[in-house]
Amino acid sequence: MPTSDKMTSDAKPPVFMRWETPERFYQAGVVLDLLGDWIVLQQWGGKHSGLGSQLVVCVETEAEGLKRMALVARQRVSRGYQLR
Repeated sequence: MPTSDKMTSDAKPPVFMRWETPERFYQAGVVLDLLGDWIVLQQWGGKHSGLGSQLVVCVETEAEGLKRMALVARQRVSRGYQLR
């Protein structure tokens, strides 16, 4: 079975972070999808309502994904979320 040139045998584990307020959560991760493309997966919602949504953003490299995660982290902290 052919392998993508984007995937290597020394692939790193996914990077995930989660932030919370008393009522809400927000989590994001940088992962390789099944096709070998880097994506940033962002999910948010209410802790008790069961409502939420997600956003999947394709990025060119893991480094680009980590930069996006750093931006998300700054935004979450500025809006009162705490890293869990």
